[in-house]
Amino acid sequence: MADDRIESLFRWIDASPTPFHVVATAADVLAARGFRRQTSLADEIAPRGFLEVDGAIVAWSLGADGAPVRVVGAHTDSPNLRIQPNPDIATHGWAQLGIEISGGVLINSWLDRDLALAGRVVGPDGKVTLFNVDRPLARIPQLAIHLDRDINDRGLVLDRHQHTVPVWGVDAPTFAEWLSEVSGVSSVSAFDAHLYDTQKAGLLGHDSAFVVSARLDNQLSCWAAVHALSSTDSSNTCIAVLNDHEEVGSDSVTGAGGPLLESVLNSIFEKQGLGAARRHAVLRDSWCLSAD
Repeated sequence: MADDRIESLFRWIDASPTPFHVVATAADVLAARGFRRQTSLADEIAPRGFLEVDGAIVAWSLGADGAPVRVVGAHTDSPNLRIQPNPDIATHGWAQLGIEISGGVLINSWLDRDLALAGRVVGPDGKVTLFNVDRPLARIPQLAIHLDRDINDRGLVLDRHQHTVPVWGVDAPTFAEWLSEVSGVSSVSAFDAHLYDTQKAGLLGHDSAFVVSARLDNQLSCWAAVHALSSTDSSNTCIAVLNDHEEVGSDSVTGAGGPLLESVLNSIFEKQGLGAARRHAVLRDSWCLSAD
């Protein structure tokens, strides 16, 4: 059983290189276990359902009317490198990509790694298409030792702008052209594109005692929250909320400081016919666990 759970975690992480893919993975798990996808809270809230908003998702299993609420919160984003809106850079015949650093990245850990690209593309009609090109596409090379003789004495010193520009080809197409080809969207109006390490999640040690993977912060908690919720049989109302933007500040529409959880709670209370006094009593007996 433990091995099955670990393999489930690995499949989740490997399928989820961006917050948008985390939401899609969570939605697939929930839908397979009988949760209903809701596109709006204007519709009557389902007894077991979920709502997706960009890189965030909230799912619930309703208990008895007026029962306490049990909330587990996690976040879908992880520190990473993201492609700038106009990223094309040509240097001495090398094609490079301008990036921005998202969250508290350990920059040196991204050097000399095979990097893939994933994210979402928005077409002129507003339709969102996810893409994931899971093969080595880019690399941030470190200088050879004979070009940086003092590195072992003074340590590695990296400039966030000068030294984090990945190489991704020679005479490459523009990034917009490449993105259109791999996503199948003929006219790209906007995109969110993220670099990620191609190395898969796995076990480490002579006894396989350690789980090693990118994005364990915080996809481990996302995976656990969704699987716990979809397996629960409780008289309480249980909610898993996976917010975005925790790594860069939570005050956004999809962040933990935004209205997503509150909106769902209000919809649940409306369905249960609870007035203001009963709502306060329910919230007094409820709790929210931040799983980070």
